[in-house]
Formats: sequence, C-alpha cells, structure tokens
Amino acid sequence: MTYLDSTTATSTLMEAVHGKLQSAPAPLPLSNVVKGLPRPRKMKVAEFQNEVQSILDEQVRLGLVFRCPSGKNGNLRYWSRDEKHLLREKALELASTPQTMAAMKTKLKKEVKGVEATFLQTVIEELVAEGRLFQHPAKTAKRGPLIGASPPPPPLAPLEQTKNAKVLSKIVKDCQKLVVSAKVSVDELIRSLQRQLLPSLDTKSDIVIAETASTQPTDETPPPRAELDQLILKAVADVPVLSLAELRASMPAEYRGTAFDESVLRLADAQQVILSQDALPDRFSDAEKAQFVRDGEALFTTISQWS
Repeated sequence: MTYLDSTTATSTLMEAVHGKLQSAPAPLPLSNVVKGLPRPRKMKVAEFQNEVQSILDEQVRLGLVFRCPSGKNGNLRYWSRDEKHLLREKALELASTPQTMAAMKTKLKKEVKGVEATFLQTVIEELVAEGRLFQHPAKTAKRGPLIGASPPPPPLAPLEQTKNAKVLSKIVKDCQKLVVSAKVSVDELIRSLQRQLLPSLDTKSDIVIAETASTQPTDETPPPRAELDQLILKAVADVPVLSLAELRASMPAEYRGTAFDESVLRLADAQQVILSQDALPDRFSDAEKAQFVRDGEALFTTISQWS
C-alpha cells in the first residue's frame, strides 16, 4: 500500500480515482475503486473508503463520473461513462429486429461486464414505458412477447384471421353457388341469412348489413359518449403509450366504429390525451390504416395520456 502526505493527499486521490474509472473496462463498485489507490499515511481503511466515497459523490455531482445500481443486488457502480445511456442505445439497436426479453438481456450483458439481469430488464422496460420500444405478440406462449423498435402491425380483423378466413372463404363460395342456383339477389340472400342468424345468437350482434338497394333508417342507438370516453382514459392511464388499433380492438364491439374515432379526437381536443402520427404511414396497408384514427389527411397511430 502506498502512503501519501496529508498535504497532497486530496488532490492526488481525486486524480487517482478519476484515472482509475477512465481506464476501467466496466463500472466498478466502491470496494474495487478503493483497491490499489494511494492511502494517506495515518488514515484508517474505513476512513479512507469514506474519503473515496466523498470524492465519487462530488465527481458525480460535477458530471465527471456516473453511478448506476447495476451491480449485484442493485449495488451502485461507478464509471467515467454513462453505463445506462450506453445500454439504452444498444437496446434500441438490438430491437431493430423484434426479439424476446431474454435474448435482449443476453446480448446486452455482453456489452458491459458485471451488469445484473434485473437492471437490464429495468432498462428495457423503461424504454417500453417511454414508447421507444414496443411489445409484439409472442410467437409461442412459452417465449413471451417480443420487443421491437417499431410498433407492431395492428391485429387483423377477426374475419381476416387465418382460422376464420378459411371458413369465410368456403361460406362465400357456397353463397355464390346458392345465388346462381336459387336465382336470387345477393341482398335477398343476405337478408335471409340475417333473419336466420341473429335469433340464434345469444348476444347482441354488431354485424352491419350493407344493403345497396335500400337506405331505410335504422333504430341503432349510438353508445353513451361518457362511457366510451372513460374506457379510453382508463386504458391510457394503465399503459403510457398505446396503439390506437390495439385500443380499438380491445373496446366492446359496439364501441369499435365511428364512435371510437369521434371519442379519441374529442379527448385530444379537450387536451386529455395526446395523439401521435407514424413517421412512415405508407408502410401500412389500407386495411391496417382503417384500424387507426384519421382526421382529414392526418393518420394517428398511437395515443398517450396528457401529461
């Protein structure tokens, strides 16, 4: 152990601490920072460690050193580089291709030696909460959701999903044959299907029948505005940033139509929510765009709580 005279101890120790953190390949806990540093001649080990801690605190205050709870059990570590910023930027880079949380943590762990997995997960979850990373549907139940740098595409409409699309395709073909063989119009067939289907459903149907030959008014009652507004506000309070397509799909069936668009725009005008547009709207198909919210030429894709 090297000893110093008290007259030069403080300035020399500050230089030694700063130099050690600059040359360190990864952040160091206090116990490792202290090792090998020149200790003043009459200073006890515990006092010396407190002195080093005071120097670290001051250098953190001045922005010369960064500290982060990335060690084992959340222990603080010190470095001349901003470890958390480095990990955040690398996480955004890795997420250009959506992958599981476990895969991201494994790759991030290689970037900075000694960083704990729990800290890495916190870094990733913060980026998700900020709307800089997004959760994508899991490929399998065991693997959990994927993490991506771009929002996931909006879910397919129920009848466009693979399992239902095949059934619908067969029904359409059968209906086409029936129209020809029975010599009836498509509208007549649809009305007949409606009469036979609706009484058999033990729930309120949200099927809208497009009758091209008739424009008779309906008795449909729009959903209560206040109730729909509250559902939307509760959703954005629980999740900081939401895809409008996902939010629409999560609403009760009677709230997924134009009432949803009107409520979202109304809340935005009242400064209760914030709507955001996608930087590359052309990457969405027309069907996908229809699930978002349009206001004139503007296509809004995400919604968040007004801060």
